[in-house]
Amino acid sequence: MTTANRDFVHLMALLRQKGILLLLLSHHLSDVDTRAAQHASALLIKRPGQLALLDRPILRPVLARAARAFAKAPGDPRRLTYFVSGDRETLIETGLPSYWSDGLSRSYATWTPRQRSQDQEASKREEQSEEDARRQAQAEEEQAKAARLHQQRQERGQQWYHRALDDGLSPPLAAQVWTKALSGWTAERLRKLHSACHALVSRGIGAEGLAAFVASRPDDLIVADLRTLAGALSTFRRWKITEESTAAFLQLFFLAPPEALGVLENLDDEKPTWRSLSLASRITRRLSALQEQARIKAMGEALSQLLAYLRRPRLQQPPPMPAPPPKELVPLTTPAGVVEAHVLSRAGGQVLLRLPTGRLLSLTDDGRGRSPPPRGLSLPPD
Repeated sequence: MTTANRDFVHLMALLRQKGILLLLLSHHLSDVDTRAAQHASALLIKRPGQLALLDRPILRPVLARAARAFAKAPGDPRRLTYFVSGDRETLIETGLPSYWSDGLSRSYATWTPRQRSQDQEASKREEQSEEDARRQAQAEEEQAKAARLHQQRQERGQQWYHRALDDGLSPPLAAQVWTKALSGWTAERLRKLHSACHALVSRGIGAEGLAAFVASRPDDLIVADLRTLAGALSTFRRWKITEESTAAFLQLFFLAPPEALGVLENLDDEKPTWRSLSLASRITRRLSALQEQARIKAMGEALSQLLAYLRRPRLQQPPPMPAPPPKELVPLTTPAGVVEAHVLSRAGGQVLLRLPTGRLLSLTDDGRGRSPPPRGLSLPPD
């Protein structure tokens, strides 16, 4: 900011206007005044060193792009120069001046293919870091945008909710208006929905049925269907349709709007009484057909569930356990009387018995597969 430096910058601008070439050379861009770089017609940058990014902040983006370009370029970097002029930035081949030598400047004397590999790795890490920073900034911007949009929808929904309550709409119907605002409806669409609901409620239409209808219909058909319903009610009043037929029509409309609108076709007669009877008959037939379809659909679903239950893979039952062999009992005479002893085994002409008291007794078999007669057998008491 010295006077001589400012005068030098003014001199650069004057020489540029006069078409006089001024060439400035420096080993480091930090030695070049920022305003001098701004007034220059072109910048010729040789391969930056590792500490080039510590240079002036206004020149760091240019040095970073130059470093990446040199890292990607094949061959000897001493013959390349990064050219910057206006919006154009490119790598050109110029070579070193004829008077250059290692003794004059050793900036390129130690260059090796290994140094190029290191430069490429550093460039890739820098690009990856910049890409990660860009993605993070983009994600944060999207999150902030989504938060702002949600806040705007919340405010719009609260505004239309209280407006619906002030106009006499029921809380369930006002809640549906709020829900549509949160889903992204514009203020114009909300105004149309509010107007259609208010007109129908003022004619005595149940708010609960309207709320259920708004919740179940697609967003692009709600307003049009409600306006059609309002027009149909006006037509019924002009035709002097009975209240019973109107109530049946509303029931049919909330159940299936296309079916309800279909009953209004070809009703061009002139007698209100006949028209009322014809309309009631059509509504009754449509309601009966829809109920029959619903009943058949329910029966089909129940049958499908039954078939799925019958076709389910069943677990194999384990084979039944064999019945235990019957117990063989032998009567024995004891001092306490005749008791039945359980035959445990027969082997080697011996019979192993168990008395009711749990005592084991061994007797000699007669060789014919039967135990000896118990007569005359006397056992001492336990």
